[in-house]
Amino acid sequence: MLLLTTVNAYCGFRMAQYALRGRGGRQEPVHPDHVAYYSYATLTGLLARERFAIDSVDFYDLGVEHWPYTRVHVRWVNDALVTLWPHLADGVVVCCRAVP
Repeated sequence: MLLLTTVNAYCGFRMAQYALRGRGGRQEPVHPDHVAYYSYATLTGLLARERFAIDSVDFYDLGVEHWPYTRVHVRWVNDALVTLWPHLADGVVVCCRAVP
């Protein structure tokens, strides 16, 4: 079994921030440790190509450890988006297993 977590490329919180910042992409809200983003489709496609059977895919929201650094109105937008559309949450969790 493999449990994989990663940042969601289509995180509503990040996309809203990015849209509001503008500046031709130069103000993208990316943590310096993040060098790639995956979505449901790209992650499940990659795992299928590498012969992993996917048991489940879920999404996780922005953690409370980020709240002190996130403006209240941004958290409200995030919470509303994730409540309506869970696939816009901060990250993706995939449970899978290698296929012999």
